[in-house]
Amino acid sequence: GIDDAIDVHHWHDQKKQKMDDGSFNVILGDFYAEESRDVVFEVPLQRRESKELNEEEDEYEPIPHAIVSLTYMDTIRKRAVTRSPLTAFISRPDGREMSDSNLHVAVQWLRVRATKAMTEAGQLSRN
Repeated sequence: GIDDAIDVHHWHDQKKQKMDDGSFNVILGDFYAEESRDVVFEVPLQRRESKELNEEEDEYEPIPHAIVSLTYMDTIRKRAVTRSPLTAFISRPDGREMSDSNLHVAVQWLRVRATKAMTEAGQLSRN
């Protein structure tokens, strides 16, 4: 499982609610056919312990950083549907090698940063 010490640094979504168990509930609202939405959040990268080396394969196990589940209303059957949780892993190889950026994530990150910069610029212009 994921260590209780891992915390979400920042959610880039206004419709979030922190639950008593430390998890977050994000309301995505209504969807239309073929529509998709992204939820962007930051978590600190967890340090890998030396014991996580898989001796048989001579590589490190990926580290879990987030568990995501989905609950939605099936409007045809008129009931709530909950999908099994999925765990997001991040591989932490030795050395200084870097993996390629995920283009979709990079675009969403830039969108969030641009929105934040425009909001700050608007606030500064009113002062």
